[in-house]
Amino acid sequence: MIYQTEASMVIMLTTRKEKAKILSGISNHVCYWPKKDELFNCESFVSTLINSTETNAFVKQEICLKNTLTGKEHSFTQCISPIWNEDGTVHDSLCVIVLLNKILKQKQDSNTVSIIIHCEDGISKTGIIITVLNSIRDLNIRKSINIFNAVKDLRRQRMNMVPTLACYTTCYSLLNEYCSIHL
Repeated sequence: MIYQTEASMVIMLTTRKEKAKILSGISNHVCYWPKKDELFNCESFVSTLINSTETNAFVKQEICLKNTLTGKEHSFTQCISPIWNEDGTVHDSLCVIVLLNKILKQKQDSNTVSIIIHCEDGISKTGIIITVLNSIRDLNIRKSINIFNAVKDLRRQRMNMVPTLACYTTCYSLLNEYCSIHL
């Protein structure tokens, strides 16, 4: 997906290692990006870690993805944000604001519009970030926001986005924090 869309950024709203269930039912941890000085092979792609820096808000990795069939390379930034609780709430909203600012700056500075946002279930933390980003966009364009409609629009595209009251409340909290800083 990164290669197809030529994504400039991947946001991982998860820990550095994600739980994966194996057929036997035993829980295992899987890391699916390269480690320093190693190549990570996946079918017809090889990825290499170019650079990695760590802040309180996220781990930023510069990664080069190479298609071994064509030789074409694509570089992107991956931000791993491990500051989320299992229920979709955050233990440090300021760190999420820093991450949101990074995403908004990347969208502004980059020629590509493709940014991939990913979490374990694909609907909770991802839904929160997309809801907040869409609401910030609406605030800049229309000077108003409607979180209910933002979530409703997301759910038309993917069922169960922002699935719990805790996730929904987190959207409001993050937007309130963002507005108190930026307005």
